[in-house]
Amino acid sequence: MRGGKLKALAVTTKERSASWPNTPTMIEAGVKDYGMESWYGVCAPVGTPREIVMKLNAAVSAATKTRFFTSKLEEEGLMARAASPESFGQYIKQEELRWEKIIQAAKIRLD
Repeated sequence: MRGGKLKALAVTTKERSASWPNTPTMIEAGVKDYGMESWYGVCAPVGTPREIVMKLNAAVSAATKTRFFTSKLEEEGLMARAASPESFGQYIKQEELRWEKIIQAAKIRLD
């Protein structure tokens, strides 16, 4: 796209991408209530001591604020967001529920 051989029609996130500010969202392009984003996270095994979880969270949060990290993500059209362990856990649960509904509605089965 940067070379001009492809044109982005829309981004799938609910907000415009900082990497592609002139590209509309799917909602702006006419798809009602659309929002889909990829995400990555760092998890620890159940039972990991709280102080270890918080040290890991602080290190990851610090990394997401570095120019090196953010520039690498921006090259891929992504953006960094740090979260507390609790809010990330809630996000994962929300994603599970959302995808469970989609899978059930589409009658997707693993046989």
